[in-house]
Amino acid sequence: MRLSPPLPAHTRPGRPTDAAPPGPGGRVPGLDGARGVAALAVVISHVAALTYLPTGTLTPSHTEFILWHLGAPAVDFFFVLSGYVVARSLLRRPALWPYLWRRWLRLAPLAYLAVLLGFAARALALAAPSTFGPLITDHLRQPLTAHAQLGLLTLTLPALDANRLNPPLWTLIVELQVALMMPLLTRAARWPWLTALLLPAAFAAAVHGWMQALYVPLFFLGALLARHRVSLPRWAVNPALLLGLALLLQRHVTGSDSPLTRYVTAPGAALVLL
Repeated sequence: MRLSPPLPAHTRPGRPTDAAPPGPGGRVPGLDGARGVAALAVVISHVAALTYLPTGTLTPSHTEFILWHLGAPAVDFFFVLSGYVVARSLLRRPALWPYLWRRWLRLAPLAYLAVLLGFAARALALAAPSTFGPLITDHLRQPLTAHAQLGLLTLTLPALDANRLNPPLWTLIVELQVALMMPLLTRAARWPWLTALLLPAAFAAAVHGWMQALYVPLFFLGALLARHRVSLPRWAVNPALLLGLALLLQRHVTGSDSPLTRYVTAPGAALVLL
């Protein structure tokens, strides 16, 4: 890797000339395609999970195992990509309050819709347990504590356990929480060595109940790529893509879904993004 001069990718000396230049507002069309593939992987993963999780057995078939483990790598890519895209936006338009308003409008309505759908699912399960009960996972059978309900109203309470209402909601919660931190993370990305301080800080916050903090370093990695305009020389593109995919998909070999696995797959997501 090298640090490129602050020129658009399609005008840098020695860069490939067939790459699509950024669109209006700095949008990179190729990232939209990657985002679409990642979103499809998440949907497939959840469909695979629904074929065996509600049965009470956590032993998927070989095909379900493969499909299920497409979801977490896609989320890892989303987090790094989000850090990259949001940091690029902040570097172009650093005004704080307009940024916070834009991110809130982008994320909060969808998150509250997910909350409403979660309440509706719990109500249906209670009203018709024979019909909808088999679709409710063990997490959704647990009562909602006052702490969890407050978290669902604010969407930013650190110890919120989204699994008790709508499991996929957790990624939106992470996005919303990190959105409040991205102006600081983008500024801190000037100094890559701060990663050495951010990692233990994330672990300490998780130990004290803020589990979403474990994912902050992934967004910071994206901010580093945006802040320093990291790019790849032509000869390294294909090897980097293959290595990135191998790191992202390593869960298919290890079978681990631990949050700490994301610190192995995040560099893979960064390589795929590059």
